[in-house]
Amino acid sequence: MASLYKKVLFIAAIWGVSFSVAYAVRGDLVWQQAITHSSGYALPSVYANDATGVYLAGESGGACAGGWSPTLRGARWYVEKRNLDGSRAWQRSENYTNTSDCPREIELDATGVYISGVNNSGGGLAGGSTWRIEKRSKVNGLVIWSRVVGNIPTFDNGIVVDGTSVYGVGQYFSGNGYARIVRINKTNGALVWAENTVLGQGVSPSSIAVNGSGVYVAGTYGVTWGVSSGFVERRNLTNGNLVWRRTPNVTKIFGIDAQNLYLQQASFMATGSATTEKWGLGGSPVWSTSGNYTGISERIKGGVIENPGTRTHGLAMGGTIVNPTFSLTARNTSSGGPAWSAPLPMVSGTSYGYVLGNQGIYGIRRVGASPAFLQKRSLTNGALGWEVGGLPPQSFPVGIEGNDEYMYVLRTIFASNTSASAVLQKRELDGVPVLPPSNQVPTATITVPAGNITVASGSTVTFTGTGNDPDGTIAAYGWNRGGCGAGANISSASSFTKSDLPVGTNTIYFHVRDNSMAWSPCDSVTVTVTPAPSQPDLVASAVTPVTAVRNTPVSLSAQIRNIGGTATPSTIIGSMTTYGGTGAGPFGIASDGTNMWVTNGSANSVTKVSPTGTMTTYGGVGGGPRGIAFDGTNMWVANTNSNSVTRITPGGVRTSYGGTGGGPWDIAFDGTNMWTANIGSNSVTKITPAGGMTTYALPVGGAPWGIASDGTNMWVANYNANRVTKISPTGTMTTYSGTGSVPRAIAFDGTNMWTANGTALSGSSVTRISPTGGMTTYPLARVVTDIAFDGTNMWAANFSNNSVTRISPSGAATVYSGTGNSPWGIAFDGTNMWVTNNAATSVTKIGAHSGFQNFFQVASGANGGGVITGLLPSTISTLAAGANSPITRSYTFPNIQTYSARACADKGSASDAGTVVEASETNNCGPWQNITVSGSAPTAPTLTATTCTIAANASTCPGRVTWVIQNATTPNVYNQTRSASCGTGATGTNAPCTLGYGNNTIRARDNTTFIRDITVNAACVSSAPWNGTICAPAAPQCSDTTDNDGDGLNNYPADPGCSSATDTTESPNPACSNNSDDDGDGDVDVDDLGCENTSGTYDPRDSDEFNVPPTQCNDGIDNDSDSKIDWDGNGNPANADPGCTSAADTSEFNIGTIRPR
Repeated sequence: MASLYKKVLFIAAIWGVSFSVAYAVRGDLVWQQAITHSSGYALPSVYANDATGVYLAGESGGACAGGWSPTLRGARWYVEKRNLDGSRAWQRSENYTNTSDCPREIELDATGVYISGVNNSGGGLAGGSTWRIEKRSKVNGLVIWSRVVGNIPTFDNGIVVDGTSVYGVGQYFSGNGYARIVRINKTNGALVWAENTVLGQGVSPSSIAVNGSGVYVAGTYGVTWGVSSGFVERRNLTNGNLVWRRTPNVTKIFGIDAQNLYLQQASFMATGSATTEKWGLGGSPVWSTSGNYTGISERIKGGVIENPGTRTHGLAMGGTIVNPTFSLTARNTSSGGPAWSAPLPMVSGTSYGYVLGNQGIYGIRRVGASPAFLQKRSLTNGALGWEVGGLPPQSFPVGIEGNDEYMYVLRTIFASNTSASAVLQKRELDGVPVLPPSNQVPTATITVPAGNITVASGSTVTFTGTGNDPDGTIAAYGWNRGGCGAGANISSASSFTKSDLPVGTNTIYFHVRDNSMAWSPCDSVTVTVTPAPSQPDLVASAVTPVTAVRNTPVSLSAQIRNIGGTATPSTIIGSMTTYGGTGAGPFGIASDGTNMWVTNGSANSVTKVSPTGTMTTYGGVGGGPRGIAFDGTNMWVANTNSNSVTRITPGGVRTSYGGTGGGPWDIAFDGTNMWTANIGSNSVTKITPAGGMTTYALPVGGAPWGIASDGTNMWVANYNANRVTKISPTGTMTTYSGTGSVPRAIAFDGTNMWTANGTALSGSSVTRISPTGGMTTYPLARVVTDIAFDGTNMWAANFSNNSVTRISPSGAATVYSGTGNSPWGIAFDGTNMWVTNNAATSVTKIGAHSGFQNFFQVASGANGGGVITGLLPSTISTLAAGANSPITRSYTFPNIQTYSARACADKGSASDAGTVVEASETNNCGPWQNITVSGSAPTAPTLTATTCTIAANASTCPGRVTWVIQNATTPNVYNQTRSASCGTGATGTNAPCTLGYGNNTIRARDNTTFIRDITVNAACVSSAPWNGTICAPAAPQCSDTTDNDGDGLNNYPADPGCSSATDTTESPNPACSNNSDDDGDGDVDVDDLGCENTSGTYDPRDSDEFNVPPTQCNDGIDNDSDSKIDWDGNGNPANADPGCTSAADTSEFNIGTIRPR
């Protein structure tokens, strides 16, 4: 270590925190490390450093430095990281091709190391080179992504990195040569865009720069790459499109700031002159200068352009210079005029490389093969401050660490085409670290209460405070009572409420702590608490009875007693009552002014629900009913699965109209007509009161899901397109984009439309849309499926977590929990909101109440053990001091065992609890009362069914079922196969049950333990076989002029397989026309006597070859032409035919003779 080395340790204490800082002087060697590779060849050519270490990239294997000779193959892609202490963190090498893999550029950011270079698979620039950009982990060097972005680039490629992307430029040798510019997503390596710069001649890009305004590229072009002109261009950051291009003399971008580009064109002619220019980002020059500049400027700092004469990583200048002179020069960035110029000593073999620091310009002076010198020059005038020798010959400056504390120096040693290495040094500079400023103490302010206040005992007081830290952030809050102290003894939140302050004067102190652990002085406020009037205190008695019979309803009873002052509850929004008994899969809901109507999507029915929850279900609507709307008299249902709508009168009479667009999902009323949104056909359909339909296709597809009216126009939510479409009464459409993701429902608030958006928690929201299409989106932490207006606020159904959200006109959201499972549809009845619970065959009414709620809890085990079930609450409006109020609730215990139950007062759901301010909130529930349940086991349901035959052109038929279900609370019979109800109640006799084709599973269940399943098969009428959709009558084949059986004949009567023109099949042919010897007599069809009719003529429709004509020996005819006829009954007289053996003989032919044909 050189004698000038010194290290000073500063120890300081600022707010109890100690730190140390060290610095040293003038080029002392801190460490030196050899850069080697197991191949014997390690030649780093690009390098960079940051606070995590030094990163080197180059080749291992030897070919890149050999001039790309096809005979020099085997170079591998090589990357290495050195820690700040010089130790090797990791070393990686890749053999991407069988020849030369050569990194050419390296960049760093907080997320990784980016390397650009060439893979020369063919051993020469024209032999198949490819351009590769990759990202590696800074921790272990492993590849995060690697992308080949083009073929046949030269060495002129370069890369830059911004917050989202990697931008690269490379030179292509294809054709006359052109430049390739690419943008790559730096997270996953995906190609964002790629564009070419083609100027008709050899294009050689030199540099690339990026800021928020665009991508800038500069270079040269000329015939066969002979430089004749420069070019500079700007491209769109988003898509790479060309914004402007200029062809001046400047050929390289060496700097960019928020408003300007800094460019230079070095002329390697005899004069050594060059041009330096400043351009605005619009492509217009601001100023231009020329002078003796030997290299390309690369760094901009403090209003001057620092021209170190070479690249910061030490790449030597190329070209020929006559009578060279070197100087270190700075120019003013405002005017381009010289700031200063410092001559550099020049002897044969001298070269320089500089790095711009915070306190000086640090560089290396190289003199041939002699040791190099490390020097510092002034930022003010370039004067030499100090110079220290002894560095490795031909060293390059890699970069500076810290506040000019260290410099990294690299020397590469190219011994041969098969042997190379490098030396990396860390040298000390004379920079002094910038000490952190003294921590400034934060301040604290109480904003609520705004001043000292007086409240009654038990009142809830809100406290809110803020903090300010001029040189950091607020890390903690502290509220104390009884003194400022440290930390917090009341709350550590910025805002909280407190209702248990004692009677008397309470001084509350507030302070904050910053990220340097410093607490602020305290602010304070005084809260004077006066004694409160006697408060109510609600308690519950024990539950009766203590015994019950299994599956027999029992009335649980208890008393709610007020042992304090009069209980007068406050009004609470969000009270919920759930009513079960809808059909399966309730979806849409709408009000008729008195009742709510629900579509049961899985049961093909609708349910009318009274204000008190009484339900009436009507079947007979179309398939898959979803949306529902009221026209002032009737309800209308959109049947998604059958492309129809159904009108339902107040008495339940249903009339269906087919012909909507495909998949009508939602329906709305415009004051005269109904409109459906057809998700399956990207259209809407207008339906007149009489059922007439007009369908309008949306201008662009987008799966219209929801539809609503603003009083004049219809509005559609386009699920797949993140937009809405406004439709005039005549069908004129206007589309507005920009809603939240996947809008699925839409509603009108009197002025604006609102959409419910999203399919996942992270993407759910509501969007407010002005009449002109202006949009404001408010995020919600729920999956919303429907939206409705209550006259002031919007309400959304939260499918994902059994709740609803109230949204104010300004977008403020309040969540109310406690609906049934998976709320889907939502609607307003003028007083209350209602939701359908899609997974629970129920609806929930959400309203406001001013009574406090009391309820029972039943536990499946003794003393509150097991699973606890809360029974629906009862509400008491007021309860005087000392008064009792009985509460009762019916419950059926399903099993023979010991249960337990208790009563609770004023403890509803989260949104309802504590509606009465009580003296004590800890005694609201009574004791657990054990209840012994006895009784015999219930009897399983009995179930029988009668099948039916499906008529032609139908898909179902009316079967019948009979059942008895004992010990049931909500007994039902259900066609599992068709997802349709067959009836409810404990008994049913010959009740209708719709059957579908094939096997139907009919289930009777008692909703407790027992299920009875039977299978009933329904078949098609024989004349109409099942075609997969309906029982379809077969078309007649015997009048269709087609040879359906391939026998060369068609239709009746020509085809013997046809019995009439209405016969549905031409086959099979009868025995006498099937080309087969069916009776084994050696004769076939026309040759077989069994195929003759009574007149002896061949009958092709004869179905039996065994049948022969009537007897020939008793017909008075000489059938065999031998002048003998019949049998005479007396032996064989002369006039009798010897071929007859009896009068019943069927043939007169003599035995042994051949029948004539």
